[in-house]
This record gives sequence, structure tokens and C-alpha cells, in this order.
Amino acid sequence: MNNDSIWIADQIFMIGKLLKQYTELALKAYGLGSGQLQILMVIYQSEGTVTQANLVKSLGIDKANVSRNLGKLVSRGYVQRSDKSVVLTELGSALKPELVAFLQKTHHLMVNGIDEAQLKSTSDALRVMIAQLEKGVASHA
Repeated sequence: MNNDSIWIADQIFMIGKLLKQYTELALKAYGLGSGQLQILMVIYQSEGTVTQANLVKSLGIDKANVSRNLGKLVSRGYVQRSDKSVVLTELGSALKPELVAFLQKTHHLMVNGIDEAQLKSTSDALRVMIAQLEKGVASHA
């Protein structure tokens, strides 16, 4: 590994750290953290109902983490558990436009001042890095 690779990894780590901080601060008013945001977005994409097993698979996180975050969402009234399903409540459904707007605002904040060619090049490089890391993870599993 050369020094440029270490530098890129450091920058990606810093982006993740800052994005988590920004998200946590912005979502505090809703009583949400980044983990609950991820779960809500999967439920929104699933048209309001999803199983806990699907959440684990979709998010790539362990069952205990999903269960803990679901508990927080239930306690705040955003979702209900029904048998093995997780269902949005009216409050959870009403929050969707605000969360989507927050994600759009976050995206614009991150890419402001970066031209389309740079964005495409960066996106392409990140896709390759993700694929390489997925191969690395699979080889150790």
C-alpha cells in the first residue's frame, strides 16, 4: 500500500465521521440517530412494511443492532412491531418528507462546488473501492 492509499482511506474515514456527526446533530430534534434513519429509509423504500430479517440483510448489520434501533423507533412512535413485521405509524409516515429533504440537503452540502466530471470520477473510484473491499471481506468470511 502506498501513501496515497493511506491518505484516501483517512479521507473516507473522516467523511464518514463528519457525516455521522452532522446527521446526529440534525436528527436530534426528532429523537433519531443515524441508525434509526437508515432503518426508516429501508422501511420507506419497502412501502411502509418490512421484516426485521430484511432490515438485517438490507443494512448489513447484526440483529441486535437492528433490534436496539427498532426499540428506539417504537418508543418514539415512528414504527410498530407486528408479528415479524415492522410497520410505519402515521407519525413515521409523516416524517418521510422531512427526512428525504434532510438527505437531499446533506447531499448538496457534500457536493457543492464539485463539478459533474469530478463527481462522476469520484463516484466511479468509490464503486471500485467498495467492490474491492467487498471481495476482501468475502475472502475472510
